Amino acid sequence: ALRAWLQRNAPGTRQVDILSQGVHARRTHMIFARVLGDSIRVGIIAAPDARYGADDWWRSSAGGKDVGGEVVGYVYAAIGRDQPPPQE
Repeated sequence: ALRAWLQRNAPGTRQVDILSQGVHARRTHMIFARVLGDSIRVGIIAAPDARYGADDWWRSSAGGKDVGGEVVGYVYAAIGRDQPPPQE
């Protein structure tokens, strides 16, 4: 949907920055870069998560759940299970 919107409304776009929260940033970047292709450079801004720190996430239940879930999600995305359908 974003790629189609950019093609219709901002066809000269060569770069976008995506805001994501904490541990979700790596997977978000990978998916957006894959979907938008080589013609649009994707930047990522990782906003800190107020529930735990980046250096001590492992001390909180929320941090452990988030990081564990993101590891699984990243691997799943990396092997291509959540790729968008081919364009017609």
